[in-house]
Amino acid sequence: MDYALISPRNGEVLRQAGPDFLTDGETTWPVVDGIPYLRDREPLRSAAVRALEAGDVRSARRHLLADQDRFSPTAPPDREAIDRATGAGHSLRETMVLLNYGPVGDYFAYRWCSPTFTGGLYMLECTPPHLPVIEVACGIGHFLRALEATGRRTVGVDIVWSKLWLARHFLDVRGLLVCGDIEEGPVLRTAEPHTVFCHDAFYFFARKPTVLTHLRQLRQGGSLAVGHIHTRSSAHGAGFAESRADYANLTQASVRDDVYYVRGWYGQELGAPSGSPTAVGWIEGETDHQPIDWSDPSGGVELQPNPLLGQGEIRWPSTAWAREYAEDSRALNGLSVNDLLHRPPPATRADRYRQRYLINLPDRW
Repeated sequence: MDYALISPRNGEVLRQAGPDFLTDGETTWPVVDGIPYLRDREPLRSAAVRALEAGDVRSARRHLLADQDRFSPTAPPDREAIDRATGAGHSLRETMVLLNYGPVGDYFAYRWCSPTFTGGLYMLECTPPHLPVIEVACGIGHFLRALEATGRRTVGVDIVWSKLWLARHFLDVRGLLVCGDIEEGPVLRTAEPHTVFCHDAFYFFARKPTVLTHLRQLRQGGSLAVGHIHTRSSAHGAGFAESRADYANLTQASVRDDVYYVRGWYGQELGAPSGSPTAVGWIEGETDHQPIDWSDPSGGVELQPNPLLGQGEIRWPSTAWAREYAEDSRALNGLSVNDLLHRPPPATRADRYRQRYLINLPDRW
């Protein structure tokens, strides 16, 4: 699969200028650990380029691992913490603590366990099968990992370089990863149909029509699935949430309560839409629902017990995460983590995965 990376400054297709550099003819862009940094942010870009020109990959990596987005609730990690994070022997959770992810680290560490994650998987089951998937705002690669376990080809795009670094080094994501700002441009081009996926992130964009234009450019005749978009009814305050009606004005597709996708995953009756949902989603180019065995029937992935399920109790990572889980699971009938504690798990591996007794956690979780 061929992809052309696009300069965020002049819109030109980037070409290789050595193993660690890309150029648009005017500006040089750094590539560290195989992940291009295409965020137009000075002086960070130039500092990373200078370090690479001096042969100091470690210093270039330090610069990029300290970068954040505008909604980060914590300060950037210092040099000592970054050097420890890039050393051997740390788990994903320990590394996110060192990189000062704060509550975002809890979200990423336990995202597999959330009902919103299953809603995203169900959305992907309603897009054309076998198409490669470009996930925008992919975070540390939860969905990319799940897709690759089923044999799908993937591309991940995110504005924060450290998240992509975690995706590669801890979640073992193999597809192309690109650090860039979809709000400023489409980041890459392809001539073939793709499923474009953006989940639990669209509300962070201030210029939503612009972002949708860029996402649609990536489709090339495939589908666009935009899920778990917080509305103003949500208790989640970050980003630029809008009303259901505002989101409906952005698309001709059916804008559904996010719970439609979560309950669809569990095979539950979907019910009528609510008047003020806390999150919504839609699919442009939707197909008939076709279940996927995400549990990896080949056995190449070693599924792990849901880490929330302790011995007769729920092990919440934080009270804030527990509150968010409660909001997201409110519409589930008897299938929240509270209910799973007191039920025998289903017989098949696929059903244990679908009901969240088993999770596809990375080895160094």
